[in-house]
Amino acid sequence: MSIRKIALLICDLQSKTVNHLYYKSCIIENTNKLLYMKQFIPDISFTAISEFIPEKLGKTDNVIKSNYADIIYRKTTYSMATPLLIDQLNKYNISDIILTGMETQWCINKTINDLNKLNYKIHIPVDCIGNQISDYDNIYNIENLKQNGGLLTTTYSFLYYYDDIAVKEYLKFIKKPQ
Repeated sequence: MSIRKIALLICDLQSKTVNHLYYKSCIIENTNKLLYMKQFIPDISFTAISEFIPEKLGKTDNVIKSNYADIIYRKTTYSMATPLLIDQLNKYNISDIILTGMETQWCINKTINDLNKLNYKIHIPVDCIGNQISDYDNIYNIENLKQNGGLLTTTYSFLYYYDDIAVKEYLKFIKKPQ
């Protein structure tokens, strides 16, 4: 079963911000699972990691398996939808997006709004997004993402959509000590 051409986008999981992220370990673990599984799911044809003003907030935190990413790029706006990213999405003929990272209420929401205007289908694994404010606020922020066009899912649900080979590789991965 295929979802077409997919890009995995990881928003702003940077060294000076990630330590304040609610449910950090869950979000990091699941984001890394998606990065790793790219090699077993041919539909995921492109991966990008954004860094919001990295000279202030630091580079992508070393807990992220960034070696699986195609590009890591700097941005100065809340949205990941910069001209550089849009060019890459067009180059890879992307139709669907898996959007992960932080901050739910700002960067994730703004990215959804901008990508929706460009007719992308945006999947949001809710166990791969978060904020630094509070868990309580995040519940309402996630509802806002849904109202703005995000298709809510979980990492497991998204990965189990694929064939037996991908599922077997995923099961091997989650059993390995990290």
